[in-house]
Amino acid sequence: MSRPALAVPKPTNRLSFDDDLFLRSRTALGVPMQSQGVWRFDERLALEDVEALWAELARGPLARRVLRTWIPGARARWVRSSARAPLGVHAEPLAEHEVMPWLDRCAATTDLDPERGPIWRMDVAWTVDGGTVLSWQDSHVVCDGGIRTLALSAAVRRQRLPRLPVDDPAAQQVRWSDDVRDAWGQTVAAVRALAAGQRRKPAPVAGQRSADTPPPAPAPDDDEPVAAPTVVVESSAEEWHEAARAAGGTGNGLLAAVLVEVLLATGRARAGEPVRLSVPVSVRGEDDLRSNATRAVPVTVETTVRDGVGVVTDLAHIRERSKVAFTSLNDGSYVDPMASIEPLAQMLPDALVRRLAGSIASPLVIASNLGRTGPEMSAPTGVPARSLAFRVLAHGTTRGMLRRMRGGVSGWWTECGATCTLGVTSSDPDHVRDTDHLREIVASVYERWGLTPGFW
Repeated sequence: MSRPALAVPKPTNRLSFDDDLFLRSRTALGVPMQSQGVWRFDERLALEDVEALWAELARGPLARRVLRTWIPGARARWVRSSARAPLGVHAEPLAEHEVMPWLDRCAATTDLDPERGPIWRMDVAWTVDGGTVLSWQDSHVVCDGGIRTLALSAAVRRQRLPRLPVDDPAAQQVRWSDDVRDAWGQTVAAVRALAAGQRRKPAPVAGQRSADTPPPAPAPDDDEPVAAPTVVVESSAEEWHEAARAAGGTGNGLLAAVLVEVLLATGRARAGEPVRLSVPVSVRGEDDLRSNATRAVPVTVETTVRDGVGVVTDLAHIRERSKVAFTSLNDGSYVDPMASIEPLAQMLPDALVRRLAGSIASPLVIASNLGRTGPEMSAPTGVPARSLAFRVLAHGTTRGMLRRMRGGVSGWWTECGATCTLGVTSSDPDHVRDTDHLREIVASVYERWGLTPGFW
């Protein structure tokens, strides 16, 4: 999807609301959010080439960490960091059925600490058929898809980008009076935003959503640790786009339809009724090195029942509604329901954030289209990847946490070479039993659309 032509905010070393949101997930809720990008190569990459890429990334814009202030209301800021995790090398070749368990272990055993570091990690393994698997993880506090792509492109080109939004040594010397001024500025911004929010209400958006379901009553197994089931599935890019065209839409619309049908198959939403999904859109401008620069817009997808199964039959309406949503974000007419509380929320202490978190619901469906990869992303060491997958992982969750969040299905789609790859996660422990159950659902949806699924 195209990026809205929004004005780039004035560079600052202070954490944005989105940065702070992911930081609070870790510090207040105990749930670190990490992104994992994974390349699959049909060839064996030379270890020295992977080491060179790792070394370049270590010198890039992700070499930062969070420094919190003791002044109430002042935002935390970014400072330079030399902390980095060593390159992880798995010497024993992996069989195909061992790839996903290895990736899960990489994610589960890595503590990416945005305040102390390290904040990102890279691991490499080779496969018994002569291929390579390359994993790159980072804390979502420091990195969304946009800055990840910029950092990788700079590393591949051996190009130096500023490590911080303000590449100035003076930015590292912040006096307590600077924090006081920032706290005052946040207070003024909070008052103005709340006043503006009273005058300008978001337009209602139809469709089933998580917030329509009340928080569940406590259950005996609420404290049981659980990892959200995740699958990664490949398909032919030609098949994907042909299926989209045949249904009157685009590849982006097919992504929305597939995820909505996965949700319907779980029983989490009612087939035959519209479903609201959340579509992340990059608002990153030129020379914009913010850690997170993404906004989500709602799009309602119509569903129907066919042969007793909940399906999406028309992609044309998704294309039109998505176009309207993206245009509203671009021209400033879209009113983010969170905008009026962002400055205030960033001022709240962790203890209060923890108390308020139980009333906040996650989106029912998140459909993140990362698009077709550029040359640096598809071949970071010079060897073209067969496929590239992304997923976002929440660590430290329990069944009770997931139930209170009331989420459903999230997906991250990308096109690399001749392959489209989709990472799908279910955050509903009561409607999706485990990874095998989710794989069965995704396979049935793919086959219904004429797609040949290939699971990792």
